[in-house]
Amino acid sequence: MNTLFIKKDVIDEVILHAYNAKPFEGCGLLVGNSNHIHTFLPLVNESNNHYQYKVSYEQLNRLLQQINFTNQELIAIYHSHPLQRAVPSSLDLLNHPDDSIKMIIVSLKQGHPVVKCYSINNRDYLECKLIVV
Repeated sequence: MNTLFIKKDVIDEVILHAYNAKPFEGCGLLVGNSNHIHTFLPLVNESNNHYQYKVSYEQLNRLLQQINFTNQELIAIYHSHPLQRAVPSSLDLLNHPDDSIKMIIVSLKQGHPVVKCYSINNRDYLECKLIVV
């Protein structure tokens, strides 16, 4: 599926999270059902590098258990690019855990947020439509 639907209050939360994480990358999980995102679960970026995010296994596992408990599914992983465009870097592609999960990037480079969604396949990417509802 190359179109995702995201609730307006959820995308607003994601963008606020990206601003609050500056100068580092923000990150989190976007969950829902089918291709509809209903919930944002923020993660704590444990990296001190401005150009990547790192999340512990314990932190990630806790949220994945929460997702399973609510009968939702992980639809996308979000992270921000405070200083770069909203395009996956080679490191983003290398570290993306599962091609069935979309990647959403929020760029803050231009002074206003630019949000893009990507389908990842074998370390290559294709932009997907992200519709705010």
